[in-house]
Amino acid sequence: MNRKSLPVALAAATLALGAQAASGQQRAQPTASIVSNRTAASPRVAYRIGAAGSVDARAADAQRNGRGAEARAILAEGIRTAPTADARLQLMDAMAVSWLYDGDERNAGLAMRALMDEAARAGRPDLAAAMHLRMALAAGALGHSREISGNLGDPALASPYGNASASMAWSMAGKADSAVYYAGLFEQAARRDGGAEMLADMHVVNGYALLSGGRCAQALTDLSAADQESAMVLSGLAQCYAAVGDRAQAREIRARVMARPSLNLYDDWEALTRWQLRTIR
Repeated sequence: MNRKSLPVALAAATLALGAQAASGQQRAQPTASIVSNRTAASPRVAYRIGAAGSVDARAADAQRNGRGAEARAILAEGIRTAPTADARLQLMDAMAVSWLYDGDERNAGLAMRALMDEAARAGRPDLAAAMHLRMALAAGALGHSREISGNLGDPALASPYGNASASMAWSMAGKADSAVYYAGLFEQAARRDGGAEMLADMHVVNGYALLSGGRCAQALTDLSAADQESAMVLSGLAQCYAAVGDRAQAREIRARVMARPSLNLYDDWEALTRWQLRTIR
């Protein structure tokens, strides 16, 4: 799977309902790959993303070193002084993902709802559906399956990657029937008119759906065909190995992911998969 083209994730995924590329060009439907831009829902704009000394770079450094509260204080000040509405949305997005890195679904949800309200004021209603998808993914990853359905609906499911997001949310919640159903819709679209990137993502979505149903051998086959540098893929592999009793391999993969120096505050999938990996001992 091409990390530079798509999964985030979870996402966060992304899965990019209402996403903006670094150029600031708005997209109306989720099209980004679920592995290289997991926060497919992220309102990313060209606002010094990752630039040395920028708000998001300083916050990411604090988050990377286990100082989530400090990261959020930096982001809060950046949000207060943001020069444009898009910059404010970007940093509010990073705030939500920071809470996800710390496994705090309640505050992540509050941050996402604040982002939705700000997006409405900024004339960006497309982001509301995107945040609902992200909340569904977070609910699945953090074990609150009853909250998934309320966040899935039109227009969230009106595109192939909306279905991919739904499948991933149900997979992470362990609801195999729903996961397989939406994975099937995504596979149909991928085989009908998807390119190489979409077909590669199909392996990730199918792998997680199979894993949720306990079909670990088949899940390993799909996930092994995906990008082995993706935290989402590696998390799925670790869960597969743990499920079949190979805990040594599961722990080795977990350690590899958790030791990676990179940390992206616009990547909800990376945040969610890192959180899931903490359960593997």
